[in-house]
Amino acid sequence: MTLSVAIQYLVESDHVEQAFYSMENPVWQMQSFVEDAIRSVVPMMELEHLFLEKDKISTEIKEALCKKMQGYGYTIVDTLITDINPEANVKAAMNRINESKRLREAAEFEAETEKLVKVKHAEAESISKQLQGEGVAAQRKAILKGFQEGIEDMSKATGVQADETMKYTMMTQYFDMLRDVGLSQNKATIFIPHSPASISQMEEQIIGTHHKK
Repeated sequence: MTLSVAIQYLVESDHVEQAFYSMENPVWQMQSFVEDAIRSVVPMMELEHLFLEKDKISTEIKEALCKKMQGYGYTIVDTLITDINPEANVKAAMNRINESKRLREAAEFEAETEKLVKVKHAEAESISKQLQGEGVAAQRKAILKGFQEGIEDMSKATGVQADETMKYTMMTQYFDMLRDVGLSQNKATIFIPHSPASISQMEEQIIGTHHKK
């Protein structure tokens, strides 16, 4: 791991003599102090945290450097970490980790999106079936109402009792059903035993079934 650190320092006007005579090579000395400070902080941190804690590292380096250089007449203004450069194999490993993390997040996002789509589709289908059921119920209600009004109007027009009118209506529907079966385009053929003499018997069977229901 290579860290690049920029040090901003100055010599106060009343410490010029101290700074000039106390150190022969202050830059080299500050570099040594910075390296010691880095070695005391960085090895205790995880690699990922190192990039997130640049400000914290800079502050600790500055505090350590201020204590060392103050006795030599130098004032440390700021210490800035300008670059953090891991070894090539470490950097490659970090890239693979980040790539795997992003791929996992993408897969989770896609799964969540697919789940949301399925939930919305199920909700839409549920609402559609509900509306369809309400439509069928309204249709049957309208049919029954029209059927009832038709029987009442026929009874008033002919003077025949409603029960008798119901019988005639049901028989008419039965014959309409036979006509529809005969006109059907289906390949299957339905054979229904039938003769004119059995009409009254069929009427009794239909009316009887109706009363049982």
